[in-house]
Amino acid sequence: YLKAAQSSSGWKRRQMKKCAHRTIHLIRSWSKNGNVNVVHYLCILEAELAVLSGKNNKAKEGFNAAIATSSRNGFLQDRALAHELASAYFKAQGDDYWRNYHIECSRACYQEWGCVGKVEQLFISESGTTKVEVTDDKADEVTILSDGKRSAGTSALISSRDLLLEGYRT
Repeated sequence: YLKAAQSSSGWKRRQMKKCAHRTIHLIRSWSKNGNVNVVHYLCILEAELAVLSGKNNKAKEGFNAAIATSSRNGFLQDRALAHELASAYFKAQGDDYWRNYHIECSRACYQEWGCVGKVEQLFISESGTTKVEVTDDKADEVTILSDGKRSAGTSALISSRDLLLEGYRT
C-alpha cells in the first residue's frame, strides 16, 4: 500500500495509508509477541511510511534497521529488498552515492541468493541495457550487451567482485 500511496493523491492516498497503518499494527503485535521473523518487515514498512510522510531521517534509519535486522536474522532475500527500496529512496532524493551503494548491495544479495532473474532486471533497469546474460549457473559473471547483440565493442565481461567494487559504468 505504501508504494502505491506515494504515487497517489487525495482520498485514495489516505485509504492506502490507512491500510498500511493496519498492516504495521498487525506486524508490530506479532513482533511484540516474540516473532523475530517479522522484525525486518516492520522496519521496511516503517521506513516506507516515513518516506510517504516526508520524514527523511526516520526513513534512512528505518532502511538501515531493516538491512541490519534482515542480515542478522539470515533473511538474505529481504536484505536485498531493503537495499533495493533504500536505493529507490535515495534516487528520489537525488543522492547518487547512496543510491549506487544500495543498488550494488542489492544486486550482490540477490546474486548470492541465486536470483539470477532479479539481478538481470536490476542491470537492465539501472544501466539502460537491453539484454543481460548470465554466463554460468552461479551467476559469478555476467555479460552485458548494450544493443542485445554480440559484436565487437558492445559487450563487457564483469565479475561480481568488480560489480561490488566499481559498479557498472557505460
